[in-house]
Amino acid sequence: MQTEILEAVDEQINSGMSKTKIAAHERINGRSIHEFRLNLGTIGSARVAFYVNNQLATVLFVSTDLQKRTFTDELERFLKERG
Repeated sequence: MQTEILEAVDEQINSGMSKTKIAAHERINGRSIHEFRLNLGTIGSARVAFYVNNQLATVLFVSTDLQKRTFTDELERFLKERG
């Protein structure tokens, strides 16, 4: 699963992130946090949140909750907890 997520994030960056949306109002190191939906085969679909700094992507959060509002709430709680 980790490989599929990393490959999908890389594909999004290389394709101009046309399938991503802004995931949260908060920024990390001045960078926007993006998210997209990804089909992970046998475990189903997930939403993946990440940010990019100098062409290096950092995956922050993965959730199987596909509803955008709930995903955003979970992500924002996660960001607050990590400080």
